[in-house]
This record gives sequence, C-alpha cells and structure tokens, in this order.
Amino acid sequence: MSSPHRAGKKMEHQNKPYTLIKNIIYHRATEFHHKHRLDIYLPLSTKPQDKKPVIFFVHGGGWKRGDKDWTFGRYENVGAALTKQDFICVIISYRLSAVSLIELSALFIFISILVGLFFSSFISFVYDGLQILVTNVLPDYPHSSVWILTTLLIFGILFVQFLQKEYVFRPFVKHPEHLYDVAYAYSWVRKNIQDLGGDPDNIFLSGHSAGGHLITLLALDSRYLRRAIPDADSSTLKGVISISGVFDLQRLLNVPLAGRWYVVPAFGTDVETLKEASPLTHVRKVETKFLFINAWIDLHLGDDAKTLTEALNQVGDEASHVVLTSLNHATILARINSKYDLVTPLIVDFVNKHRSLAKKSEEGF
Repeated sequence: MSSPHRAGKKMEHQNKPYTLIKNIIYHRATEFHHKHRLDIYLPLSTKPQDKKPVIFFVHGGGWKRGDKDWTFGRYENVGAALTKQDFICVIISYRLSAVSLIELSALFIFISILVGLFFSSFISFVYDGLQILVTNVLPDYPHSSVWILTTLLIFGILFVQFLQKEYVFRPFVKHPEHLYDVAYAYSWVRKNIQDLGGDPDNIFLSGHSAGGHLITLLALDSRYLRRAIPDADSSTLKGVISISGVFDLQRLLNVPLAGRWYVVPAFGTDVETLKEASPLTHVRKVETKFLFINAWIDLHLGDDAKTLTEALNQVGDEASHVVLTSLNHATILARINSKYDLVTPLIVDFVNKHRSLAKKSEEGF
C-alpha cells in the first residue's frame, strides 16, 4: 500500500513539536465534498515502526459551523498540546447543517461592530498622537465617519469570506450524515495510521460540544460505525473523551435560542428522532471506556454528563466525569496548550491508564 500521507500536504513547522500532514481525503463519495478531509499532527520523533497512541478529535460548532482549521488556530493548539505528550493527533472536518442568513447577518454585524470600534479607537489614538507632535497641521479628526466606514469595510470583508467558506459552497446535511462522516474518518485512520507510526488498537476519540455528542453516540450506537466498518462491535472503539458534549437533544431543544439555532437545523423537532440521536438513549454494556469533561459554566451539559456517567456505570461500563471550575463552554477548549490548560492532563492520564491496561493484557499479566 502506498504511504497514506501522499494524499495530503506534509508541512514541517519550525519551533513546533509536530509535523503536520494536511487535507487528507478520508472519504470519496460519488460527489466529492470539501469537508471530507483530515489533518494529522505527528510528534517530531515519530517513526513508521512506532505504535504511538492516537487522539482522533472532532470539532464542535453546533453541528453547523466550524472545521479542522477554524477559529484562529484553536484546533492547531489541540494538535500541539497532544503531540507534546508523544501522542499522534488527528483532527477532522465533517459535513454541516444549515446556517440561516439571519443568524449569519446578526453574528457578523456584532463582530464587525466590535472590530470597528477597536480599529476606530486605534486610528483615533494614532491621530491624537500626531496632533500632539504636529500642532495645528492636521485637520480635525472625523471620528464618526471613520468609525462608520471602518465598520462597514470590515463587516463586508468578513461577511463575504464567511459566506464563501461556510454558507454558499456547501450542501447542507442533517442527522445522521454528520455521524457517518465521523465513522468514515475513523475507518480511514484505523486502516492507515500504522503506516505513520500510530497504533490502530489505541485510538481514542475526543471531541468538543457537538463533536463530543458525535463520538459518544458513535460508541454507544454501533449502527453508525457499521456504515464504515461492517464488522464493528463494542470493542472497536478504545476510549471516548468528550469535552462539554451534548447527550440529551430533547432537553437542549428547550433551551432558548440554542434549541432553535442548533438542534432544529441538524435534527428537526421530531421527538423520536431527537431521542434516537441522544447518547442517553443508548446506554448499554460496551468495552469502550469513557471520560466526560465539563466546564463549571456549561448550560445543563454537566448535569447530563453526570447522568450518563452514572447510567453507564450501572450497566458495568467504565465511565468517569470531571467538572473543571473557573471555565465555561468556550474557554475549556480555548485554554488548551496554554499554562492554564486543565484538559490535556486529564486526556494524558486517561489514555495512559487504558493503554497500559491493554498492554498488560496482551503480555498476559
């Protein structure tokens, strides 16, 4: 078999703890979709004969926004943090649900106003400084007109770029298509990661928010994984590390704004569909190990994770739940790879614990 990284672009980064292989196509459907791509972060020490543990990461965004390259390097920080621990990290994109034009407009009007205020204040500061140095040479500063023009210009640029990336050039999907994409990406990694120094028997799934929902449902309802791996069973997935995941869609539907903006475009309002797509519905005995991590400020997601943890333990599964204080739904991920990172140590402990147990079993201890 040819080396899998030939399908992507290999990039060496100076002063970074990894080699990055970008934009590997993990699924070739009848019609190619630009979201069917993944990136692989390899520790610099990785050799093809190694068997390093693999973290397979699925981004959040309410099932309708984001990808592996989104938000000022947020997911690059995930890759960097994990490669420092001598783990291979795979970060995927997947097809998304519809974003309304009203939502896009409201979001970017808000962002552009904030950015416009910043730039207009900066311009005003520079201008006032010049006035001090060159008295009476410069005309009066037109604060309001510059603020308006700056805001409109920035809004226009951001809005057009975002429309091109997230709205115009993508066909929308609904559940279970997001989950099928995650299954196809996992299947690709399981088949190919050994050629890059990873251990296909030690792949741990992780994800934030909507990504946490997808990986947990994939582990508990094997129908979706069998779409990509026909003989998949409860032992196929080594471990799940969900960060602020969504486990009860019916409950989220009743949250003001969140339900209408996130649940409805991805799942609709049918009660049975929401129930079937909720991990809490599918508690059963599996060999997969679970770690659920929540922020202190996390809507009702922490309560749902606690309920799911208790339910899994009652049927004999191994699940644990951690709540991190002083963090919210966004900062729990944004602080990864910083001195305030509380998530990476939990991931490391979880992976090393269950990887070492598997290793002991293989050696007959």
